[in-house]
Amino acid sequence: MYNRQDKRLLFLLMERYLSKQITASVFCDEFYYCYDKELDHSKLTTLESKAFSDLSNVISRFSQYKEDYEIDTKAFSTEKEVISKVIEVQNLLEEGLPISFKEFAECDGKRFVIEENLLKSNAHLSILDNTGFTFDYHDGNVFSCKQFAFEEYGVPIDSWKEKRVIKN
Repeated sequence: MYNRQDKRLLFLLMERYLSKQITASVFCDEFYYCYDKELDHSKLTTLESKAFSDLSNVISRFSQYKEDYEIDTKAFSTEKEVISKVIEVQNLLEEGLPISFKEFAECDGKRFVIEENLLKSNAHLSILDNTGFTFDYHDGNVFSCKQFAFEEYGVPIDSWKEKRVIKN
């Protein structure tokens, strides 16, 4: 899991919310703590900044109580509005953002590459040796891929270097 200073947590939260792994209240609270309280906004692209700001405006008004919305429809957001905005933001970011991070490490003549897809919140480990052989290890997150590389091949956890991959 990412810490609240890491923008990848925002992507993970959206994915988990849309897949019903977390409730609207949990999503809105966690998004608020990450985006509004702890995230360094200078690390966001212009598009990310605009999209997450728009989403924050909707989720900051979310109420799980129907009575609130009935009192003032402009003061409160419904879960339907939150879902709609999350989908809109995901679609916007999918079209215009770098969508993955890669982390690289080398150990015993092998090159290890973890590619993380931010929008799908998953990771993939590839291991290339000097003969050109590639071993693919699929897992749900970066930590598990690093743990596998450490346990099976002795790749030190702190040896990974991160690189943002720009989508063409």
